[in-house]
Amino acid sequence: MSDVETKLKRSLARIETKGRALKRSLSEIRTPEYMQKLGEFVAEKIRIRTRLGFGVENEDAEKKRMEGLKDSTISARERLRARGELHPQTTAKRSNLTATGQLLDSIKPKKVTPRTVTVGPTGQRRGESLTNQKVAEGLFAQGRKFATLSRDEKSAVANRIRADMKAFLRKALK
Repeated sequence: MSDVETKLKRSLARIETKGRALKRSLSEIRTPEYMQKLGEFVAEKIRIRTRLGFGVENEDAEKKRMEGLKDSTISARERLRARGELHPQTTAKRSNLTATGQLLDSIKPKKVTPRTVTVGPTGQRRGESLTNQKVAEGLFAQGRKFATLSRDEKSAVANRIRADMKAFLRKALK
């Protein structure tokens, strides 16, 4: 066997090894457990951005500051604050959908499959028959959109997946 043939066989063996490692890495990403973690990452992005007072008008749009609150909403929030029920991550005048925190705290992965995850409001309102999903739909109808990802947030999710994939590949190639 010549030197060239030997080098070629070694190269092919390395390529096959890397191919198997890539398949193992993809199999780690395509699990409900990974998608659950990714969904939690997305939910946290939405909660943080919204609590900072920003919404996203449409899928892939830039984030933008939410409109100010009506005087009646400010008064209602001041009453909540007086009773100690206003969420600690807001003020009576801050427009960030966080009066009590129920809606934003309810944003979680809702449906998880090995290849997809759906994130949104879950559960019932405390002491009410209304669901958090219905509250979110009412806010959307009023133009207060928050449960979609901005262009920058989508990039952050893609970067997270890329970094995880690299970590899985490094682990598989050991």
